[in-house]
Amino acid sequence: MTAYVKDHMQNYPEQMLPPGQTKEQFFRNQIDAMCTPWYQFLYQVEPATYFEKITCPLLAINGAKDLQVDARQNLPAIAAAVKKGGNQNVTVKELPNLNHFFQQCSIGHPSEYAGIQETFSPTALAVMSDWLNDQVE
Repeated sequence: MTAYVKDHMQNYPEQMLPPGQTKEQFFRNQIDAMCTPWYQFLYQVEPATYFEKITCPLLAINGAKDLQVDARQNLPAIAAAVKKGGNQNVTVKELPNLNHFFQQCSIGHPSEYAGIQETFSPTALAVMSDWLNDQVE
């Protein structure tokens, strides 16, 4: 686990570290967190079993430049699981140029997060608002 975390975080930008933490402390905290029961559950859970149980209208959105949750992999899987459970009222949208936090970005890498001024894309808000309005009409 230690080698995995260090390998994947060696280029982690200093400005993204919590105040007062060295990279080594940050790595150790990440490893400790990954060994908790919650993370163990997260590694083993099959999200589709939960999506299949959704009976209300569902909007699933994902930033196209989200490097943490791949839109091309996840959105079709979400739609398929919801529909498998019998719910046909599912809408999925991949939003161009948005990162994991639905912010306009260049490449989507977490190293950009600290420098992005936008808190939440107006485009994402509009998609959500329009979808909600369509549901109540």
